[in-house]
Amino acid sequence: MLPNGSFPTYFLMLQIDPSRIDINIHPTKTEIKFEDEKPIYAILRAAVKRAMGKFSIAPTLDFDQEQSFNIPVFKGDRIPLQPTIKVNPHYNPFKEEEKQQGATLNTSIKTDWQQRIAEKIKPEENFQSQKQEVIAPFSHAVQHVHFFEQVYNSYILTYHKNQLVLIDQQAAHEQVLYEKNIAQLQNSSAVSQQELFPVIIELSTQSFHALQQIAEPLKTFGFDIRDFGKNAFVLHATPAYVEKGKEKWLLEKLVEDFDSGATIDKKQLLEKTARSLAQNASVKLGQTLTHKEMKTLCDNLFECQSHNYTFNGKAIIVSLSKDELIKRFERK
Repeated sequence: MLPNGSFPTYFLMLQIDPSRIDINIHPTKTEIKFEDEKPIYAILRAAVKRAMGKFSIAPTLDFDQEQSFNIPVFKGDRIPLQPTIKVNPHYNPFKEEEKQQGATLNTSIKTDWQQRIAEKIKPEENFQSQKQEVIAPFSHAVQHVHFFEQVYNSYILTYHKNQLVLIDQQAAHEQVLYEKNIAQLQNSSAVSQQELFPVIIELSTQSFHALQQIAEPLKTFGFDIRDFGKNAFVLHATPAYVEKGKEKWLLEKLVEDFDSGATIDKKQLLEKTARSLAQNASVKLGQTLTHKEMKTLCDNLFECQSHNYTFNGKAIIVSLSKDELIKRFERK
């Protein structure tokens, strides 16, 4: 609830018989000694626990208490009541069983006209579903792609527009995320995923100031970061494409990119944040991808405005045409 090294301010008011304390244990009289400390501690603990539970400051689950033995205190002035058993004299289990059997029988029987309608509807439904599958929209750029294979866990081999295509998966994902970030800047439509358990991040003083500088731009891209004590932040939400479990690492990498202390204007800051976020959140070379992940990445790449080169000039695609293959194998 509180960062390391932070303590809440509190005041306690205790009323006790002076004969039960000893004030001569400290030269400046700033400390006292109770005659019996255990009851005092138990009372304070119970009072604090009750206050925190009353205002929902602390979790209400108590694993130390056994609920099955939580017996109320007996009061001597009350007469205990004898337990009673209520019975329905009109209850007949056989009648209920007959009703259930009748209902089951009625629901299981289909009339002739119901069966005919069902037979006519089923082919139409199947045809509709097949029709929808046939005319399902495909990306114009990738409608001729038939296979995806990962090479060295770093490159995607596929077939596109009569050419063999080798795609750098890291460069491709960087470009996809960069154009997505730029689109979010223009449309103010960032999508965030809330953290189930907010992540507390403690930084050095220099890194803390660097994160303060980019806190607002990060909100534009879907981050929810708030101050949490000295040199600490709490992370409540991240962009939807950030992989679970890497939120803290990603934020620390972003801080490293802005740790120089140089001051830049807002437009340059947003552009640099979009680039840094794309580079650090992308898949890396050597990371294994499933067939679905490779297809999704290729679909998104060919929908980008620039799918041959990244925003910083790196090549994304190497292609090989049929004519080039023929020349390589020296065929005429």
